Amino acid sequence: MAWLWRACAELEPENPAKLFKWSLETLADECAVNVLQPLPPNELKPPEPWRDLWGKPLPNPWMTKDLKSQSLLTQRDPPLAEWMKKFAESPYEAACEWADKQAAVLKQKAMKYDSDSHLANVFANGASETDKALFVRNADKAVLERCKWEAQPIEFPTAKNFNLTAQGKIARNPKLNGLFSAANNYERDWREGARAKARADIEAAKKNLQELEAATK
Repeated sequence: MAWLWRACAELEPENPAKLFKWSLETLADECAVNVLQPLPPNELKPPEPWRDLWGKPLPNPWMTKDLKSQSLLTQRDPPLAEWMKKFAESPYEAACEWADKQAAVLKQKAMKYDSDSHLANVFANGASETDKALFVRNADKAVLERCKWEAQPIEFPTAKNFNLTAQGKIARNPKLNGLFSAANNYERDWREGARAKARADIEAAKKNLQELEAATK
């Protein structure tokens, strides 16, 4: 995060905060990089059915037993395929599942989560496994899910957190890619400098120890 700020300050020294805010929002919104507190989920919307050339909805291929269309829909529109299959197999069960998901989303959206909530979040405050298990057992499902996603650490898609998909999305935005590359270069230079200093300190300590040992003989 510090290296990204430095890159923003180098590019726009008069107003780095604006560029920094833009870069974080773009990383979060366009590249799915976990750098901001996640927003509460929006109300669920049913996936749009496919339509023919005249605007008429195409039939559910799981209702018509159209295997080829099932395969095509699964490949090209998985969310729609999932719900069409569920409604074809058991419409009332599918309707109940959708209603339950909608209710959970609305409940999470209504929840207040601030700095005090974060301090009490067992997934973020270093609580013991016993405390976590107790919370999981007793907490409301919506509260549990909200606490889990709020506890996710900030992770840039580099080094041990390397993510090819996120890297590809960053690369498609020239401005963001330039900032991100500069930030990586700053971090790499800092790490190399820190390693060099650590090695020099070790050598100095060894030399000092040898001198002390020689003086006591």
